[in-house]
Amino acid sequence: MCLVAAVLLGFVKQANDRFYDFFLRLQPTRVSASPTVILAIDDDALRAHNTLPQDRRLLAQALDKVCAAKPAVVGLDLLYWEPGSPGADGDLAAALRRCGHTVLAAGVPGKGPNAEWHEPIPELARVASAIGHVHANPDEDGEVREVMLEKHASHARY
Repeated sequence: MCLVAAVLLGFVKQANDRFYDFFLRLQPTRVSASPTVILAIDDDALRAHNTLPQDRRLLAQALDKVCAAKPAVVGLDLLYWEPGSPGADGDLAAALRRCGHTVLAAGVPGKGPNAEWHEPIPELARVASAIGHVHANPDEDGEVREVMLEKHASHARY
């Protein structure tokens, strides 16, 4: 009986996910009135600058160019939990300070009650306006169908 219930529950969840995906794709694409711009490091940029995203001096230069447009906020969806090359962290920290209103990422690469946060190094965290989690929680099929507004791990939350 338990085996039958487990199989049925798994099937029901899988079917529900598939119906959700199907009906979501039927919805018309919404154009946001928000002036949000996403500046991504794409494959071409990675090929042209094979040190991205680790090259923090290059990221500092890019941040200065983005911030010249006076954005309301800039979020960096990259983890800076380990020090970079000598001087590069200072360059990025200075760019973050000049820009103002910046949000850095924190992530939890592990699972379970002992999972630890990978937080930005103190030199960068001190100049950021905020730190937010970038933890995606995909379903069994690898699709992300919901985004957590906050994440708790190791007695800390973002």
